[in-house]
Amino acid sequence: MHDTQKIINLTERLANLATPPPNLEPWEWAEKHIYLPPSQAAAAGHYDISKTPWIKDVTEAVKNPAYKRVIMVFGSQLGKTTGGLFVPLLWRMSTEPTPTMYFTNTESSVMRMSARFGDIIAASPLIKKQVSRRKDTRNTYFFNNVPVYFLTAGSKDNVASTPAGLCLFDEAGDVKNIHGQGNPFFLVEIRGSTFQDFCLVACGSPALGQVTEYIHPETKLIHWASTDLNVQSLIWKLWQETTRSEYMLPCPSCNIYFTPKSKLLVYPESCKVNKLNESNVKLKCPHCAAPLEQKWQYEMIQNGKLISPGQYVEQGEIIGEGIQSEYAGFYVNGLCSFFENWVDRGKKLIMAERDSTDYGRFQATLNTQFGECYYRVGEVIDWQIMAEKREDSWRMREIPEEIQSLTAFIDVHGTHLDCVTMGWSHNQKRLEGWVVEHKVWAGNTYETKIWEQLDQYLTEPIEGLKIEHVGIDAGFNPSKSRIAKLLLERDKKPSRNILYDFVRNHFGMKMTKGSSHELSKRWQKSVTDVTTRGRQKKKGLGLWILDTNFFKNEIFISLNRDNTHETSLKPPGSWHFPTDLPDSFFKQIANEYFDNDTLAWVQTGENHALDCLVGNLFLALERNFARKLPLRKIDTELEQINKKQEKPEKMDNWNNDASDDW
Repeated sequence: MHDTQKIINLTERLANLATPPPNLEPWEWAEKHIYLPPSQAAAAGHYDISKTPWIKDVTEAVKNPAYKRVIMVFGSQLGKTTGGLFVPLLWRMSTEPTPTMYFTNTESSVMRMSARFGDIIAASPLIKKQVSRRKDTRNTYFFNNVPVYFLTAGSKDNVASTPAGLCLFDEAGDVKNIHGQGNPFFLVEIRGSTFQDFCLVACGSPALGQVTEYIHPETKLIHWASTDLNVQSLIWKLWQETTRSEYMLPCPSCNIYFTPKSKLLVYPESCKVNKLNESNVKLKCPHCAAPLEQKWQYEMIQNGKLISPGQYVEQGEIIGEGIQSEYAGFYVNGLCSFFENWVDRGKKLIMAERDSTDYGRFQATLNTQFGECYYRVGEVIDWQIMAEKREDSWRMREIPEEIQSLTAFIDVHGTHLDCVTMGWSHNQKRLEGWVVEHKVWAGNTYETKIWEQLDQYLTEPIEGLKIEHVGIDAGFNPSKSRIAKLLLERDKKPSRNILYDFVRNHFGMKMTKGSSHELSKRWQKSVTDVTTRGRQKKKGLGLWILDTNFFKNEIFISLNRDNTHETSLKPPGSWHFPTDLPDSFFKQIANEYFDNDTLAWVQTGENHALDCLVGNLFLALERNFARKLPLRKIDTELEQINKKQEKPEKMDNWNNDASDDW
């Protein structure tokens, strides 16, 4: 009886395999066979494409053998993972199985995506019957013995493990090159060329890039312009090589289609975020300038169309061929989401623009929430224009009442030390910097005399306010200078890092070094002290690696924010300069600019003042000044005298020790 049942089941399975599937588009098949569990959707049940209508074109492009790539540039909450990746994957494996690889960037995201995929399979009865798991495999599913692998894109072994007929990249814009191999996106594409019907599907949000618009000469519709310049975002570069279809909405006023963008959101500039609502947040049509109210949002999205340059809409139908390419590309802005209204998106944008607690927040909001590229400030600052921003109401070493805390940063060179002391305050919850003093000590930095002068400066309060936080640039080692080597040869003494000795005797002082490339974080800490066995000391000196590109960009944005020398008239988030700050300070800031062609900072002269501003901004952000400033503490003259009598000067001990060594 048991054998008979096995034969019956096998016969039914063979009959199912022999029966040609109904001629359904992938999205139609998904609505019929895919069930979403409560963990995957707010409304569990049958997959519903009505809230993500652009997915129809995406899945049809995956089915079309004429397309070798399908590229999606989407904002958030637009169904790119479930609809753009899982739906075509499940459709392909259920109807025309082929070895498949699904790539993400980290091991944790592999586990997360694999679990999401497994939950959908478990909730979909027809698909569940076709899938099996093996005990010796991890994050692998078998559809009728044909594998689907969930892998990390950064591994050489994963990329070269096996060719596949279908490859999917989640968040392709974040994929990093494999050392000595190149970008895994293109490596996978080369290995997949052995399959005649190979298709590579990738989705993601853009990152850095200067992207402009243009008006199509025939259709008069506004499209994103294609350019190879000033674009770092991989997913955007890939999209530019495609058919470049954009999801456009019809304007209820002029009935012309347009792509919604963050710059088209209009709202009162002075309005508080909690006062924004449907009555004062509008989406402006770029054609007729009509302010479109919130009530039109969902109707406009439902009637939207994916339009390639050269196409237009007439009576609800797309006319024209558009760009012809073997790569299909789709762009959908976050303002097209059914799950979040324009007011809420606008609030996120405004808070990111106004908030200084995280200077990368605006880029993250623009990239992920709206699906738009972020572009750095690249203009050259005129030092004379910047010098005109000096304020008449205060001088160097004066502490305006707004300042709550002081920081100082030292830039080290062979023949001098540069130090900029800054004060910090809040104005309408935005962090503001005040350049209290720019001081330079000339002398051989390998000798202790110049360090004694610096020590005395750092320990003396300015109008009763102490310098609480100090940083120093460790990029230059005075002990390795030409003069230091000559002195060592003359005196026959072992080399010693005088900069490190100075930091060790000043508890809390931070050593920094600028990174030549962008970091995953704004700063990273490493331990530089090691034992005689080469191991790191647990309480050794820390070296903070800074993403100088980020800090310089934020400084230039702040410097461009105002154009007045009146302190009271400056907008929130401005930086302040005393009336007697020398011209050399501003010249050193202007001696560096961001080159939009090479996407790198270019130095044209001495930039010590700018390096000191970078260090001070790091100290302020690291101490979380942008969110909360400590209460201002003023030392009276009597308190200062008592402290000197109670506690011997720390620098004297350091000098005595150092004199024996040098």
